[in-house]
Amino acid sequence: MPILGISASGGLAPGAPTIGTATAGDTSATVAYTAPTWPGKGSGAVTYTATSSPGGFTGTGSSPITVSGLTNGTAYTFTVKATTSYGVTGPASASSNSITPAASGSFESIATATLSSPATTISLSGISQSYQHLLIRYWTTPTGSGETNTNMRWNGSTSAIYNTMEAISDGSSQASLGWLADTKFNIGYTYGTFSTGAPQIANFLIPNYASTTKYKTGVGWWGTTGPTVGGATNMAMSFGSTAAITQVEILTTGNNLGTGSKLQIYGIKGS
Repeated sequence: MPILGISASGGLAPGAPTIGTATAGDTSATVAYTAPTWPGKGSGAVTYTATSSPGGFTGTGSSPITVSGLTNGTAYTFTVKATTSYGVTGPASASSNSITPAASGSFESIATATLSSPATTISLSGISQSYQHLLIRYWTTPTGSGETNTNMRWNGSTSAIYNTMEAISDGSSQASLGWLADTKFNIGYTYGTFSTGAPQIANFLIPNYASTTKYKTGVGWWGTTGPTVGGATNMAMSFGSTAAITQVEILTTGNNLGTGSKLQIYGIKGS
């Protein structure tokens, strides 16, 4: 029999919140959630508490809740519970994604791919979205002499949304170049004066790579060495999409990427 004044489908206790995304900070994390449909019986004031595992560190407030006192370098997940003004606490949400707090500006290796045999591409997918910025590094060795063009694509997109400006020098001359609305970033080349296997080395910084509201931009450099010619190029890059970067691909035309060519992805903590 229903009790007067209490919903037959609800009861005193609130429902379980729906867990959202946990984001790492420096000895802290923020935990997003969605309030339950049934807030429980009370004055209307509901307190939400996020709890870490391990450690049992807690934080209260509205979404996202900040949980402090965490240890940098330790992996945590979180649950959220709702408590009514009557002091009745409902069930916990599901566990959040795992995060690892770190000092602002610290670098953490996300993934590495190394070619075990020559190929035209090397790629990494499923890039973690729990960092603020992204550092892309590669080291490649073309398999032959003659011209080799090295390119980069994000998220597998072949649309003409890649734009670059470059300042180039080979030690004896310099030039400025720009490509608009290309289907890839041009990030390296060798010509016939380079010997077989002359390496190409590059670093690219991509701020706010996990944002889904900002167009992606980047800065970086690549360099090539050889017996008679060596060169370096500084680049400014823009990508006409607000999609978060989840996949990076290095590809070539001309010669293959040689055995041992490596692509590395690092996440950078901070704001």
